[in-house]
Amino acid sequence: MYDQKADAFSRAVNLRSHIENGLRFYHKWVIIGDTRTAPPSTWFQKLGIFRIYYINLFDPVEAQIAALEQINPDIITGYPSQLKLIARKMIELGADLEPVTVFTTAEVLDDKTRKIIERGFNTDVVDLFGCIELNRTAWECKGHFGYHMDAEAVIFEFLDENGEEVSPGEEGEIYYTGLYNYAMPFIRYKVGDIGVPSDEKSPCGRGLPLMERVVGRKDDYIKLPDGTLISPIQFHLVVKHISGIWEAKIIQEKIDRIKVLLVPDTNFSDNTFRRLKQEIMKICKHQCEVEIKCVDSIPREKSGKIRMIESRITNEK
Repeated sequence: MYDQKADAFSRAVNLRSHIENGLRFYHKWVIIGDTRTAPPSTWFQKLGIFRIYYINLFDPVEAQIAALEQINPDIITGYPSQLKLIARKMIELGADLEPVTVFTTAEVLDDKTRKIIERGFNTDVVDLFGCIELNRTAWECKGHFGYHMDAEAVIFEFLDENGEEVSPGEEGEIYYTGLYNYAMPFIRYKVGDIGVPSDEKSPCGRGLPLMERVVGRKDDYIKLPDGTLISPIQFHLVVKHISGIWEAKIIQEKIDRIKVLLVPDTNFSDNTFRRLKQEIMKICKHQCEVEIKCVDSIPREKSGKIRMIESRITNEK
């Protein structure tokens, strides 16, 4: 719940992250997402000020590209996983779109996905961070020196399992305290995301505090039978460095069982299959059985997101 002033402030915080990265009031702005939840246009959007066009991410990729070509947007915002699919298809088709900036949000953006999107759209990719309860909370600038935390809107705390603040450079679970929404206050709200705080300053000159990187969700951690927790970043790095993988999803079905859904690309071979299994078993210290299944696509959640790591034993942690 938001009161009117809090809603306006939230929108302003969100706009800042976009304006600081190239958005202008006269730009055509496309959001690729679930159109069922798209809000109605405001009076100023109807006049062409910050006008937003919505494209349904559940439509075929070819239809999404056709819509993009028709609109010819200056700004595009969407999920990394979907923008990667669009970018790859655009490269195949030779489609020519050059927006000012492409913004990614709601999923962890890995380096491989960033490079594909940048190549497909021939522009810079800027990642945004937040949650549904507090909207935008942190964002990259075009220097890509971490995430600027919106200190006027929210207090970040990065805590370990004992509730103690972690040091800069260490992973910590994010707790939020909202500073402007009195209709529904959030005080030390445990959002479930894992991030790494930084004590550095961005060369861009902005004075906002920095988060070094986003690691993922707490339920993206894999728990081994001996109690060890494995950070999702380890799985991201393994997938990144093995040739032949277009996309993969790691699912912990049981405490000692890992299932991998793998979408192969043109470089896929038996070696891809073998190396991926070996590396995952190595990460899991050979405590888990690993099954790999090749699939045509990774299923999305109801929100349209794709989670690369999913633990289904949260209640056992």
